[in-house]
Amino acid sequence: MLSFDSKRSLMYNRDWLFQMPLLIAVSLAAGLLGAAFNLLRRGLWRVRASRKKPGLRILEVGSQLNLQQTQTVFRTFRIQCFYNSKSSSMVMHAVA
Repeated sequence: MLSFDSKRSLMYNRDWLFQMPLLIAVSLAAGLLGAAFNLLRRGLWRVRASRKKPGLRILEVGSQLNLQQTQTVFRTFRIQCFYNSKSSSMVMHAVA
């Protein structure tokens, strides 16, 4: 266990036993997310436009940017609604 308390002896410190399940869970989640990322990347590589068609490559980049911008706006709106700020209530009245 990482401890910044120099008075406690590491021989008698058993706090690491309590942190071990969390460490294992986080490590497992990171490994699974990394494997999923690699599978998705490999799958998307197959449907990518070839280098011989630059017009399709430009459209591919444009569609990716459009998707990223849409996700950013959606997440921002959800965060504002979650925290129930004044700006989110103004947005909700403007939408309704």
